[in-house]
Amino acid sequence: MNITHEHHGLNDAAMENVDLQDISAFLYVVRHGSFTNAASHLGVSKSSLSRHVAHLEKILDARLLERTTRQLRLTDVGNTDFEQVAAAMLRLDEASAMVRSMQDYPVGHLRVSAPADLSWMLAPMAAAFSRAYPKMSVELVLTQRYVDLLADEIDIAFRAGDLADSSLVARKLITTTHRLYASQTYLESRGCPRDPDELRGHDCVLFRAKRGRKQWKLFGPDGETTVNVSGRLSGNGYDFVASAVSAGAGIGFLPLHDSPLRGPHSNLIPVLSEFRGLRTTLYLVYPSTRFLSTKVKAFRDFSLKWHGRSSEDPRNRV
Repeated sequence: MNITHEHHGLNDAAMENVDLQDISAFLYVVRHGSFTNAASHLGVSKSSLSRHVAHLEKILDARLLERTTRQLRLTDVGNTDFEQVAAAMLRLDEASAMVRSMQDYPVGHLRVSAPADLSWMLAPMAAAFSRAYPKMSVELVLTQRYVDLLADEIDIAFRAGDLADSSLVARKLITTTHRLYASQTYLESRGCPRDPDELRGHDCVLFRAKRGRKQWKLFGPDGETTVNVSGRLSGNGYDFVASAVSAGAGIGFLPLHDSPLRGPHSNLIPVLSEFRGLRTTLYLVYPSTRFLSTKVKAFRDFSLKWHGRSSEDPRNRV
């Protein structure tokens, strides 16, 4: 079957709201010379292709094809339309190829939310991730407030404690436990306390203290005990407390991962190791895995591996 062409113009604005399936159907019919051939090639019915082309003509408010028993002819509008959409489809194919290449290897910018108190724990992991994925940049948004991932344009978030029900996927990373630590320098100069009561006579580096005083709740072999401590240094971030303790300023009560210490605070020495504070669970939360981007998957899997967790997604939600 022959297709003849007539040349006239088409208003570009008419193409803005057309459906991709309608355009594809139209292109296949033109390229294969008939609805029958196009339907056979695509494995669909002639009526389905006809509906798509008819819908496209309705959207454009113009007839694209003249159908006769012997000939399928592009109208003047249809001919211009074919040339324009064929070029557009070529650009779409090129864009799709670019997207596929991006999906093969994570690139781009990643926004990660985390509690400000835990920045000192997450910084070494974020640094290692940036070295592993040099084509990505990571922005760590540190805040104590609840973050709405969609409204705040956050790709993935760390959250501590009990989680409210939501549509987000949650993966358990670690359980942190408050324990007592000091540096070797401090212990050599001041000695090591033998029981919680002796903490009253030591310099303590305090988190969110009031006028240099704090009450620490400890759980030990004989149950719960509370001790009032004091110190000349205090701060509202655990990164400061850990760094000050590491520098020899005193004994600190820090929420560390229940595993060997890493990074800049690996010199901290446990004090009164049979006593501990409260435990807190840290989770990684992100949107449904159905449309999860490659960059988020990469960060999720890296975080899980860093903290000794499997990257297999159980699809649990919180």
